[in-house]
Amino acid sequence: MIEKSQADAAALKRLRDEIDTADADLIRAIGTEQGNGEFAAARVEFTRAFQRLFGGNTQATQEAAHLLHTLEQNLPRPPSGTAIRALLRGFAARARVRMHKNVTRDLDREAAVTNTWKQNAEVSGVDPATAVAIFQMILATSIRMQELQIQGTLAACKEKEASAKQSGNSAPHIICT
Repeated sequence: MIEKSQADAAALKRLRDEIDTADADLIRAIGTEQGNGEFAAARVEFTRAFQRLFGGNTQATQEAAHLLHTLEQNLPRPPSGTAIRALLRGFAARARVRMHKNVTRDLDREAAVTNTWKQNAEVSGVDPATAVAIFQMILATSIRMQELQIQGTLAACKEKEASAKQSGNSAPHIICT
């Protein structure tokens, strides 16, 4: 079971719907919009928001820069601000997904989403191979950021656990696994 509970399953479905909508908007924007010079401003907006989503650490900054650079390299023209904002909306939902799952990867979901990206690409006039390459880049970034979230959460929990023990609390209610 991917989800932690029934409530997590419902939350995960809502987040996945948000991701699917944002991804479809991203592909549509890539296929139909010209980057009209707003890429530089959208890049700054995306990087700042990405840092907030994933803890403001150096790795988040590097991941945002790499993601945008790779996206730009995979397209015949710079992406529009609309495309970058859709990418950000997708990551805003992706940043909340991990708290509702027992595992980072869901291979069945990845296969289904890959097919959806291909279909959306064909409808939007985007080369399906390019769309899949973009999705794989987004997926790889999402996996790395989810793993970073797990490490950060575990480290914070262990800090609280150690603090509780130091304060003489012989039966702390904090258990980290």
